[in-house]
Amino acid sequence: MPIVTTDQPLTAARAAALIEQLRQTYPAITTRQIGVTAFGRPLTALAIGNGPRKVLYTAAHHANEWITGYILLKFAEDLADAFQKGGRIYDVPAKNILKYTTIHMVPMVDPD
Repeated sequence: MPIVTTDQPLTAARAAALIEQLRQTYPAITTRQIGVTAFGRPLTALAIGNGPRKVLYTAAHHANEWITGYILLKFAEDLADAFQKGGRIYDVPAKNILKYTTIHMVPMVDPD
């Protein structure tokens, strides 16, 4: 059963809960707080992979753009799941992607 579902708006609290579930389910995902918003909400980054190439994906930059946060969280889940199961994502072995790349993701740049 998928962790990331899009049946309700993505709030800062929901994003935090989903990120924690992803971290607990997929050991390849690490998280860290990279700051706080003007209203004191934590800004959390996820990372997966340990390759020398570094990539940063960000989402939810403005109010009412929460759907982009879901897209990024779903990508993180799909990639981590494929890696954990020895599978493929976008027809590429996930282990190859994460061998050569470290992907950093900030699903909600502005959760306020």
